[in-house]
Amino acid sequence: MMTRVGDESSTRGLGRYFLLSFLLVSSPLPFLLAMQYLAGGPSNCVPALLGWSALAFLYWWPIGIFLFLWKRGWASRLLIGYLISLPLYFVCLLLIYPVFNGHFHPSSPSVWGIYFSETPIFFAFAMFLFLLVRRDNTARQITSWLAIVVFAIGVAAPIFYAARTDHYIWPKTRSVQLNVKHARIVDAAANRIIDGFNVHVENGRIVALVDAAGDSSNWPAIDADGQYLVPGLIDVQMYTHICRRRFEVCSLHSTFGF
Repeated sequence: MMTRVGDESSTRGLGRYFLLSFLLVSSPLPFLLAMQYLAGGPSNCVPALLGWSALAFLYWWPIGIFLFLWKRGWASRLLIGYLISLPLYFVCLLLIYPVFNGHFHPSSPSVWGIYFSETPIFFAFAMFLFLLVRRDNTARQITSWLAIVVFAIGVAAPIFYAARTDHYIWPKTRSVQLNVKHARIVDAAANRIIDGFNVHVENGRIVALVDAAGDSSNWPAIDADGQYLVPGLIDVQMYTHICRRRFEVCSLHSTFGF
């Protein structure tokens, strides 16, 4: 009788684990699908849906099944569970990177070290959720509601983004003059933020910074509305500390360019 009750409890716990992990993993999915649709139409949505869903189906769910079914002690559950998570983690990376037009191919021990350093964190999240859903208690109920709220925010995000999107249509030719107004200009070389200047762009290049108070040009204007303008920024996620060999000047490795 006790075994049967324990089996039923594990089955309910595993079902909750499946549902909550899917809600948490899928929370960015509506926003991602909306971006893929805008970028390339419905054909872009299918790879994004399958690639991102792999996090739930190929990582969280197999780990959850093992954690619930393993009955031989916590030490072995943690160790073997973590070892099982490693290939699942890298399979998911292989599937997710193409969603963002990238490719996963670590090329040096340093790069592999970076990826391996993230694996305990991912496994810790799965383990934490496993511990929460094993019992019917307040912590589990709070987690359930948080997962629902996070998923709802993910569904609402594309709508909010669409309402906030700048619908300015850029000219199709580069032979054009533009005046960017009310931007906070990031001067990385001088380590400062420049306010009160307009940015004149001609034929795709910045040609001048003009004091906004004295700018008398009649160029077509874009109102940046206090947002930051970062000239030359091409990659916002970089690893700057990876060296291929000792005493070699470190190269900048893009997250999607290894």
